[in-house]
Amino acid sequence: MQPIAIAYFAALLLIRKPWPIQAAMGAGILVFYALLLALVSAPGVPADSYGKDANLVLWVDLVTLGRVLPEHWGTVISTIPTISTTIAGMLIRELLMSCRRTASKMRILAAAGIAAIALSWALNPVIPIVMKLWTTSYGWHPPDGHV
Repeated sequence: MQPIAIAYFAALLLIRKPWPIQAAMGAGILVFYALLLALVSAPGVPADSYGKDANLVLWVDLVTLGRVLPEHWGTVISTIPTISTTIAGMLIRELLMSCRRTASKMRILAAAGIAAIALSWALNPVIPIVMKLWTTSYGWHPPDGHV
């Protein structure tokens, strides 16, 4: 529940900002997280490691919490991309609450969804889609529960 609380607090700080600023912050957070996982190493964990038993997310959880969750779900630094997901929800809410016609809203949502999937798969060779680590490529990918 703590990651959700932190993400909601971050959303509160952005709720009155124009949507382009919100979108830029959401994208910027995902870029920052991608760079963090790609460039930061830890004892026994090389930078750019996405393995189940050797990655920065796991290491941070072990150091800060003294444990990891079942199946090695990340918690502490995986909160960072959770903020982007919450921002995406704010942007979708803004679109749905707008006075645009329903068909226009659906076209925008469909185009955004297709673009997110395409971007996710394009990033996959460099940043693998790993749900447990909530990698940036997963953050752009709709949840499907099998990665």
